Amino acid sequence: MLNQKNNKRLSALIKIRSGNQADFRFICALSRRNMEKYTKEIWGNWDGSRFKANLNPKRLKLVIKNGRRAGFFDIETKGAESYLHNIQLSRPLQGKGLGKMLMSKIEAAEKKAGAKKITANVFKNNPAKEFYKKIGYKIIKQKGAVLTIGKDL
Repeated sequence: MLNQKNNKRLSALIKIRSGNQADFRFICALSRRNMEKYTKEIWGNWDGSRFKANLNPKRLKLVIKNGRRAGFFDIETKGAESYLHNIQLSRPLQGKGLGKMLMSKIEAAEKKAGAKKITANVFKNNPAKEFYKKIGYKIIKQKGAVLTIGKDL
């Protein structure tokens, strides 16, 4: 469990900035490194062109640590519900509390913007589903190998 001191330290090391077209190569490579295994298990292959076609530069936020890109997220708000299209962190940063801190920031910003709930999809074979459960997300439905998860804000 992160304490406040660690959370403040992490928060001070991390900056969030808007993403742009120049970030697509980083975003696509990171997503492939993190998700290719799970995608292949479910769909049989990784389709980088399909992934890139679904990116919306207006929604992308880059996670910057020590001046370097360390991850990204893509969230869309429609009325009282926000949908987290994607969140990825570089593997060396996973499991150190950064994801939890980042999700806390995202949730606070979405709540401030008027959202009452955040939903996302996660593959049932992706260990990230356990991370989401630990931070209060519940499984709403399952369609094949995809779980829809959500959390009231």
